[in-house]
Amino acid sequence: MKKSIDSQDRWRRLYVAKRKALKMVKSLQSLQNLDIDVSRLKEIFNNLFDLVENGATILQDKYGNWYVELVDGTLLDMNSQVMNTLYTSLSEESKRFIKIDSTSNFSLDAWENQIREYPDFPKEGILFYDIMPAIADPHNVTRICMQLILQTQKQGFVPTKIAALETRGIFFGVVLSQLLDVPFLPIRKKGKLPGEVVSQSYGKEYGEDAMEIQKDALSVDDSILIVDDVLATGGTAEAAGKLIAPLVKDYAFAFVIRIKSLKGEKKIGNKPVFCLLQK
Repeated sequence: MKKSIDSQDRWRRLYVAKRKALKMVKSLQSLQNLDIDVSRLKEIFNNLFDLVENGATILQDKYGNWYVELVDGTLLDMNSQVMNTLYTSLSEESKRFIKIDSTSNFSLDAWENQIREYPDFPKEGILFYDIMPAIADPHNVTRICMQLILQTQKQGFVPTKIAALETRGIFFGVVLSQLLDVPFLPIRKKGKLPGEVVSQSYGKEYGEDAMEIQKDALSVDDSILIVDDVLATGGTAEAAGKLIAPLVKDYAFAFVIRIKSLKGEKKIGNKPVFCLLQK
């Protein structure tokens, strides 16, 4: 019983720490340099110390961007201008106190070198990009999703829901919905979802298929971010767009990898496409 209570207490503390982190990061992101004074910097410092006390790590990547990484691997982007102001105002002792290391080799894109290529799979003439080794590190999924979120924020696209394509897109879709605090819904193969569904058939690189989504999961006011791991010929993405379009206000696409030579984005039309790695 004690072990169960300890486990519950750990997750409760983790949940509280995550909510505090989200609140602090949202506050940081809303600030401009002109808003920063000594009292505000002190408040930010105290918040950072509270996060570190709960197991978080403050990181700066090679590009000068700042993040807070929680003990469960959740990675949150911080206002780099404000963090730079805070960092320059701290003594060396204070920097060590909250474990800030501006010389960290931390990099959001270190996962890219872990992707493997398999020629002639699943059939001859197809080059398959295997993302599984990259996401074997439990922190990499969060880091990949953070990069996608940063792209959507820069372009001003604000999703109200995340729709992810079966199967590998779901790995990232669930995490994106958690980080953005918006609902998640799967786009699955035909016959896998109960209730009233909407269906769309499409051709893949190696055969015909169909996808479905539960009709009551969407509303006409929704802005949907459609997520998958790879944009290849664009057939799957095109079908997902056709599936979603009549049911929502707007939608965009997010992919981990885009295969440039296949020019799959042409099938998507004029909808925003967010992508991390070009192959």
